[in-house]
Amino acid sequence: MTIPRLHWISLPSRTWIAVRGADAATVLHRFCTNHVLDLPDGAGCEAMFLNLKGTLLAFTEIYRAPMSQSSERWITGDGEFGSAQIKHLDYYVISEDVVFEDLSSELQNVLVLGLEPSQAEELGIEPDFLTADLPAMTWLKANAGLASPASDSPTPARAIRSRQFGSDAILLSAPPALMTDLLATIEGWGASELPLEHAERLRVRHVFPRMGQETDERTLPQELGRDEAAIHFSKGCYLGQETVARLDALGHVNRLLVRIRSEGACPAVGAALFHDDKDIGRLTSVLPCEQPETGWIGLANVKRMLAKPGVELRVGPEGTVATVDGTYTELFGKR
Repeated sequence: MTIPRLHWISLPSRTWIAVRGADAATVLHRFCTNHVLDLPDGAGCEAMFLNLKGTLLAFTEIYRAPMSQSSERWITGDGEFGSAQIKHLDYYVISEDVVFEDLSSELQNVLVLGLEPSQAEELGIEPDFLTADLPAMTWLKANAGLASPASDSPTPARAIRSRQFGSDAILLSAPPALMTDLLATIEGWGASELPLEHAERLRVRHVFPRMGQETDERTLPQELGRDEAAIHFSKGCYLGQETVARLDALGHVNRLLVRIRSEGACPAVGAALFHDDKDIGRLTSVLPCEQPETGWIGLANVKRMLAKPGVELRVGPEGTVATVDGTYTELFGKR
């Protein structure tokens, strides 16, 4: 039997916040860990929002709207955090020209795998977008047979390529009527639907944290191991920056997020990890490998000294052996 190369996955929950106004970029720059002032059109970056103590409020991606000279930015990420994020940012706005709008409910999200350049173009995606540096976003252009995704709409249809899913995946976000047309076109090419678990496996493979799962109210930014991707250490002051700078000066945090794998059945999320009979961390995400008989893959927060490729841990004090693959930087490099 021939297995179709083209697949799609429905993603049920994703936040999209539009940040508009002449001061949109400046305001975001003052409250996130990355440099968002000079993003080129359509370019994005990972960024964290912190509280006064420097612990994590939100792990997000920020994109500059893909139109010439636009000050508009979009905040996006897994889960439903729009209201809390807007409340946090609004609290600090005094006279700046900026408006935040949670448009998550107006967009449906579908992850597409295996899209050919000619197919992307038929969906309204420029071929160059498929080779753009990650993260990247583009508006979908109107095409014959598809509802118009005009870029002057408050919620224009868009495609993003994110480190969350890897370079071969494209996330389509569009109003429901247009998404129906997009899916009809994709399925007309023989695409098959995959379960949500496959998207989760991509997230875990790329050591991409999910808020509330890999993080909590005590999480420090550097514990996620994405310093090069999400933190700009010389951008200047922002809320929580003192903690980030102090940790950078000290040289390390006490725990790190790593990818981990093992044979056998999946343990429970939250299971304790042990090394030399000592409790050294917790599993935060677990799911079977693509071939379940080969075991499972997951993410875990572990003590920094054990966050090294090849280190063997135990799931439970006398459980199965699990091997650390590494942090995001060790697996994918500084980018």
